[in-house]
Amino acid sequence: MANMTMVPMVHTLGAAGLWLYICKKLHTIKLPLELPIFGRVSSQHEIRNIFDNFGTGQLRDEVVEKYIARKNSPCIIDCGVNVGVTVRWWLYLNRSARVYGVDMMQEAHDFTFEALRSARAPQGGYRPVTAAIWSEGGRELKFGVTDPLYGDYGFYRKDREETERRVITRTLDEIALSERIGEVDFLKVDLEGAAADALAGARELLKRTRHAVFEAHDVHNSQERALASDILQKSGFRLRRTAGRHLWWEAAK
Repeated sequence: MANMTMVPMVHTLGAAGLWLYICKKLHTIKLPLELPIFGRVSSQHEIRNIFDNFGTGQLRDEVVEKYIARKNSPCIIDCGVNVGVTVRWWLYLNRSARVYGVDMMQEAHDFTFEALRSARAPQGGYRPVTAAIWSEGGRELKFGVTDPLYGDYGFYRKDREETERRVITRTLDEIALSERIGEVDFLKVDLEGAAADALAGARELLKRTRHAVFEAHDVHNSQERALASDILQKSGFRLRRTAGRHLWWEAAK
């Protein structure tokens, strides 16, 4: 696996990719790195994200990337922004893209804006939406978090009582309506076990979505995968490929 993750990074980022790999192996980053595509990388969260998403190739898809790169002002909804690594990638593929980043942590949006600035990406292309996505709106949920940028929190996890946060849920259909989102070229869902719940609240949005990918996590993995897949199939999507925990779907129309 070491070579499998190192080679794509060196191919994409050059010598900086090798240094990034070394930082990951050492579990430390003494000084921020200035990387092609991703800009200033200053935390282990970013390194882990880059390798998890792109080093293994699980979040690389030739069909989707070509489609985004060629489309005029493609509309992308990125559910689960975290440290904005994927947002940076979409805007690298197409600087005219409109990326609606949905995350229930305001800290994630703040961090992403700074990252986009360092990467010299068009910040006007990023539309932040602070919301907890669920199958129904208006429901209060509690979750625990010790680090808002870690990205491994979720409704299925709870840390110490003093780190508890409360959120009011919104559906993707509600968000699309309030943000006036029309046709969607690509929908990415990475919500720590809540992909099926998010898609259950996106019935109308899915009718006008071209490509979608969701990540099935270890927690409730088999159930999440089955339920999310069932929703997409009933919404007229076909499973085009799988890559690790990522399932890539395309509207069959």
